[in-house]
Amino acid sequence: MTKQKNTKNPTERVFQQVISWVKEHNRIFNIFLLLLSFVVMLSAYIYTNPQVTGDEPHYLIADHAMVHYHTFDLKATYINEDYLTYYPGRNLQPQGDPALISLDMPHTYPMHGIGLSVFTLPGYILGGKNGVVIQMIMLATAVLGLTWAWCRRITKKASVAYLAAASLFICYFFVGLSGYIYPDMLIAAILLSCLLLVTGSRYSSTLSQLSLGLILSFGIFLHYRNIVIVVPVLLWLSYITWKNQRKLPWVAIAVTSAFVGLFFFSLYSWFGVLNPAAPYGNLTTISNQPLTNIAAMLLDSSRGLFVYNPILLLLAVGLPIWYKLNRRSLLITLLIAGPTMGMLAFFSQWTGGAAPTGRYIVAFLPVLLPGIAFAFDHLTSLWQRVVAIILAVTTAAITTFAILDRFTFIRYDTYKGTSGLVEELRSIFNIDIEKILPTFTNNTELMGQSGPLRLVFWIAVLAAITWYGYYLSKKIPRKKDSDRRKIKAVRRTT
Repeated sequence: MTKQKNTKNPTERVFQQVISWVKEHNRIFNIFLLLLSFVVMLSAYIYTNPQVTGDEPHYLIADHAMVHYHTFDLKATYINEDYLTYYPGRNLQPQGDPALISLDMPHTYPMHGIGLSVFTLPGYILGGKNGVVIQMIMLATAVLGLTWAWCRRITKKASVAYLAAASLFICYFFVGLSGYIYPDMLIAAILLSCLLLVTGSRYSSTLSQLSLGLILSFGIFLHYRNIVIVVPVLLWLSYITWKNQRKLPWVAIAVTSAFVGLFFFSLYSWFGVLNPAAPYGNLTTISNQPLTNIAAMLLDSSRGLFVYNPILLLLAVGLPIWYKLNRRSLLITLLIAGPTMGMLAFFSQWTGGAAPTGRYIVAFLPVLLPGIAFAFDHLTSLWQRVVAIILAVTTAAITTFAILDRFTFIRYDTYKGTSGLVEELRSIFNIDIEKILPTFTNNTELMGQSGPLRLVFWIAVLAAITWYGYYLSKKIPRKKDSDRRKIKAVRRTT
């Protein structure tokens, strides 16, 4: 017999060898990708060299007080102007309600939760402000890794999980936030960790419950609004442990309850109140137009999430497919992350304040990325893949352009009302984005006579993309009854 000739071309053989190597050395490959991501984000931060503003110096002040004064009381730090090393030429005053937080009082405690400053304490000890920046970039890298793990858990496919995590990595708002000293990236890590724990096979083990309890407890000290994460996580965990094992997750409940009690005790000790929003004063105003806020966050010409991160449009395609293929995990995700999304819609400052664009959105967006993974998995025809590639390349180009042009790094100028990118596109390419897309003021007022028409048009475009995702989901064959019975049997045993 004659040997069968190898008909594969050299490129195909090399590609298959690479895939085979990645499968055999998965951990090494993942570590390499994470290190590469860290280096890219650190390089972008160093190149753009942003200055700390907004809430950032106040988090650093808390770190300084813990390191040099061994206390959470910030009064001496403000009076001695210890912040001048990283916030030069400024007269920084405590944030919050003057009736509760003032240098005229015996003690001056931080308005914000102490959690972020405690988290960044190792970085501050090792390198001051720069050490904290490096630690925050490490956190952003960890969020990419957790995103990949979550997408792989849901889709059962590592390849599309890589594509979903890469989609987050090239986004304007994600790279723009990496390195900044805000709690939102850490909230994203908390949400991803909670979802991975409660959907894992060992969700009821003592170690898993203890880990979950500590993560939830830390979230409370990070920001009081994370109570909306604690409640649904514990409710779901109680439901599944009771349903499958006829017991409750007492370890997670006990740990979380103890730290929630400690949080309110410290709140009362520091400020004499039990309302966690009280120290913020008028900074916690609530918007009465959540739907308009959502439209602004997604479609605004200067800060719209889909406008400057077009790869995220694949979410509209993938979410219906996710619902079709793994409805249970999507509903768990919405149960746990939904309250955080809802709270964001009622924020009066939809722009994120003096911060990178999308700062609030990054807290929950990574948990939705299995939708992008499912979209990549089911966009199989040539034209569909070409469209996906165009979206990815456009997103990466916007991010690269913003870095190289050194915008106040990806901080949309919320005080001027127009982002630097809009102005650059107008001057270099003669493209006026504000005439194509809806433009909102900081008070969520729609600008221009044709503003409502533009808004309706782009909402219709989003609806059409979502309908197309629904159309693709209907073409996916339903699982056989025998497969459903096997799945239910496995769930009962776990």
